[in-house]
Amino acid sequence: MGKAGQALRQVLESYNISQSSLATGLGVERPIVFRWFHEHTDPTAETLSEIVQALNKINTSAATDFVQAYLGNLTTVAKTSDQELPKSDRVNVSVLSQIFDNTTTSYKHLFFISILDIIRRRNFDVLSSISFREIIVEILANAWYPHNYFKLSFGSQDQIATKLETLILEITEPILKFRDTDKKLLRKTIQTQNIEDIIIFISRYVPFRLIRPFFNTETKSLVDSKVNQCLIELSKDRFEVIKPLYCFDSENSKDCTAIILNQDWVEYIAENYSVIRGWASWEWLQYM
Repeated sequence: MGKAGQALRQVLESYNISQSSLATGLGVERPIVFRWFHEHTDPTAETLSEIVQALNKINTSAATDFVQAYLGNLTTVAKTSDQELPKSDRVNVSVLSQIFDNTTTSYKHLFFISILDIIRRRNFDVLSSISFREIIVEILANAWYPHNYFKLSFGSQDQIATKLETLILEITEPILKFRDTDKKLLRKTIQTQNIEDIIIFISRYVPFRLIRPFFNTETKSLVDSKVNQCLIELSKDRFEVIKPLYCFDSENSKDCTAIILNQDWVEYIAENYSVIRGWASWEWLQYM
């Protein structure tokens, strides 16, 4: 399979860590680690932080070596500007590398990662818009394992964990045993819940502020209350010139319910998906 299984086998063998020990540390059945170890399947991007934490409790050096073996070049270049992401003549990769700057919550990380997951599931077809609701269902699904299963903290200001605590979810065995790899069952379960409050809360700022780096100069001196409306207008008017990741489905901030992705960015993501998804996951891991 992929690089994660190879890295995990290398570390377990080097430090004489049994598959059972790692499975116990993760709180999963041994066959799951066995499949990773023998590269029958790869651990998903969402489980990377949990693997690192479990290894860290067993042997700190093993955890460090796993990160280096799997994310190697990403760990060293994440501190630079756009060098960790493939360059492009069509889109501004340097600006993309700034979208997680100055973050105090997980919202931007999860919003972007969830967009990546959705467009991949759509086979990179962007003829239709992506609703805020669909993105936030994906956000909650992406956040469920770290919060509910592995009990990781999202930070005192983060409302994602608070919302997950209020949901009454019927968690089936495929979800608990990591067999719901596409999060299909988890998403379906979340969709049955009343999540309008978290949709309103996240939609108020996150979709707009994520693309603010594309228009830093234009919005630098604005009072905060005017930023969203300005970004809506700029993202639409300069959609083919500045090429932000997306624009919105309405000209009024109160009426926006979806994003419309820029085709050039979707093509760039399609061509470099694994690198971009790995970069975004690593940025989220560093935040966590």
